[in-house]
Parts: sequence; C-alpha cells; structure tokens
Amino acid sequence: MNPGLSKLIEDATREADAFETRHAQRLDAYRQAIAQGVESAVNTLHEDVRALSAGDPLCDTMMQLATEYVLWLRWTLFDLPRYAIVFETPLATFRERVTATALIYQSIRILDDVLDTHLTYKDLHSTLLGSATEKLTGNDASSSDLPTNLSLLTSVLLSVEGLRRLANLCKDGGPSVLIEVLEAYRKTVVGAILEYSPHSSPTTHYLVRLVDLKNVSYSRILIAALSVDKEKHQMLLAWIDELYVLSQQLNDLNDLRRDVASGQPNFIWEMLKERQLMHAIDASPDRIRDRAAIAAVEDFYGEAFLKLGSKAYTLPGDARAVAMLKWRDAIGYARFLGLFPDDSEQEATGIRIT
Repeated sequence: MNPGLSKLIEDATREADAFETRHAQRLDAYRQAIAQGVESAVNTLHEDVRALSAGDPLCDTMMQLATEYVLWLRWTLFDLPRYAIVFETPLATFRERVTATALIYQSIRILDDVLDTHLTYKDLHSTLLGSATEKLTGNDASSSDLPTNLSLLTSVLLSVEGLRRLANLCKDGGPSVLIEVLEAYRKTVVGAILEYSPHSSPTTHYLVRLVDLKNVSYSRILIAALSVDKEKHQMLLAWIDELYVLSQQLNDLNDLRRDVASGQPNFIWEMLKERQLMHAIDASPDRIRDRAAIAAVEDFYGEAFLKLGSKAYTLPGDARAVAMLKWRDAIGYARFLGLFPDDSEQEATGIRIT
C-alpha cells in the first residue's frame, strides 16, 4: 500500500475514534432524534392517509409498505449527527428539519428504485417497488403496472409531506431551509433526466456534471437541514461535496458490470475504455483480475484518496475529525472492494464488481 495512504489511515482512525468517544452522548441523542422523528412522521402520515381515504385497503397497504421501507432506511441518515456537532445544530431544530428532509430524501430514493427497477436495495432489503410487486402481483413484475404506478405515487406523497413539514417551519430560518432543499431537489431531478440522455461515449465533463446534479445535490437535501453557517463552514462543506463525488465513483466500481449491461453511465467503465482495458471485466463474473486494469483503477483511487485526505488535514478541530472519520469509512469500503491490500496480504484476489 502507498505509504501516504497508510499514514492517513492511521491518523484518520485515531482522530475518528477520539471524536466518537468525545461526543458519544451527543451522537446518541441525535441518532435517537432521527429514529424517533422519522418513525413519528411516517406513522402520522399513515394515520392521515387512512383518515383521508376512509380506510381504503390499497392506500393502507401502500403506506404499510412505505413505512417499513422508510424506517429501514433510517441508517442512511446516521452520518448527520456527526455533521450536526460540527455545525452546532440545536437538537430540537435537528429533529424537526431532519425529519422533514428525510421524507424528501427517501422519496427520491424510492423514485430512483422505480426508474431503475430495483426490487431490492443491493440485495439487502426489498425496496418499496419490490414489496409492492410481491404483495400486489405475486412477485411477477411484468404482470401489472400497478406496483410501479403506486410506488411513484407514494414517492410523491412522501415528498409532499416532507415539503409540507418544512413549510410549517417558517420561523427561525425555515424559509431559507425550504428554498435550499427545493434548489437541491430541482437539481437532483435534472440529474435524473440527464442520466437518460443518449451518450455512446460519455465525456468526463458529462459524468462529472451528472454526479454533481444527481449525487452531490441529493446529499445537500439533508445537509440543508443542519442550519449551516456557510461562511464559517465553507471548507468542510466543499470537502463533503468532494467526498460524495468519490463515493459515487466507488459505487461505479462496485456496479461496473451491472451498469455496462444496462447502458448506464459509469465513470470507471469510461476510464477502462480510454485505456483499452475493457476486456478486464470479461475474465470473471464478479472480479477484475487483469493486472493492468487493477493498476489503473488503484492509481485513480489512490490519487483521489490522497487528495481528499490531505484536504482533511487542513480543516480545524472537530471538522477535521469528522472529515477523517468519513475518509476512513470511504477507504474501508474501497478496501472491501479489493483496493489497497496490505503488503503483508497474499496476492490480491482482484477487485469486486457486480
């Protein structure tokens, strides 16, 4: 492994562990606020839908399925407490605003599941579309448009509920938060449309723009809820944006074969094409084993991680600790995929792809 990466991993682990120990009680309080707030919000919406529909069984079924999925997805929000500590977000404000933005955030995830026909979330859990397909059509997705249509409508319902809650928080900066969320939401939708644009050979400029719209803007929906002093925290906010770009590029690596098969834009595939290494995904169904391809991929991610880690060093206090923590998590995922094996490890078994 690159000595610079080894040093960064050591430093990041030390700072991350110290941060989580130092703020353990506050982190737990924020996470409880997420868990309780989101549960209360979806349960209240379910009750409202039941009342508005006069107890209609189909409406009730879709809300049951949506509630289960949204509650399972709460783990995707558990980074927010770390940022909230740095941004000094009051706990009550955090609960109100994160609850509202979480509904919007997850509604877009449900929309994306439908657009990409994801019946499971990375084989870990059924999506709303997957559950609705099983419940309404006996798991035969081709037999009816009903699960797709109802999942789309439920996504809209969750989104509107989140926006309604934000609109009700019009005091203490509420309108500003609403505008920020709407702007990020608008960009995310533009990115989703842009992804369908036909590109036989997408340019790097196109892929960077796509990630900024569809992924970075998507993350800003949640960050907007934290009452950030943008001038005070501009360096950390810029760092977070870069992290989300790198995270998406790691997802591109993991999803490489699936994206190529479906014709979806993929940054790593374009890099392999540029270097005439497309054959690297043909030798194994779930690994890249070609040495030249592995070297190219590791060089790309090694440079990206070194750059992002070096920038984390420049941040002050808890901002640096949180950045180091997130950097450590990201490189941990990269190593899970097979990147950056230790010198003491046996010969690399390749890079995981799906």
